[in-house]
Amino acid sequence: MKNVDKDKLPEDIKRDLEKIENDKIDKQLSGDLTKDNLDPKENTSISEIKKVKTENKSTEELLDIEEVVEEDNDLVIKLKNPRNGIEEIVLNPDNINGTSLSKIEKMWRSKNRENRETVKELDGEYLAMVAAVLSGVAYSTIMSLGGYDFTQVTFKTRNFLLVD
Repeated sequence: MKNVDKDKLPEDIKRDLEKIENDKIDKQLSGDLTKDNLDPKENTSISEIKKVKTENKSTEELLDIEEVVEEDNDLVIKLKNPRNGIEEIVLNPDNINGTSLSKIEKMWRSKNRENRETVKELDGEYLAMVAAVLSGVAYSTIMSLGGYDFTQVTFKTRNFLLVD
């Protein structure tokens, strides 16, 4: 089959191709990239994190936990325009590991073969892939977010990746 210039295709076909590609990425990301003990569709809220962290703790320990939960707020994005019933996205670092990040990078690099010089931590698609695994929210949902919400998700994901 002859290669076709995607830019010359009608808009409806471009959208269909993008949806097919996003669905493929969703399947790959929801496969073996999440930890075995975590549900990839689960989106943990801050109140659930507080509940788990506060069970059977002393007052002194609870005060320390409150500081940790406040830091966790940096990883919570309240969506201005909720999508698919999701009002907030929680980026949970416990959902990802080095193997997952390596697989995401390989998947992203195979998708972006023509532009090898792109810095992955600055690319919206790569950051959306990482955010999908961190949050358990489908990649296609993250890609469909409005500009403000998408920027917030990718910004906080970038900050997570570039922690010093």
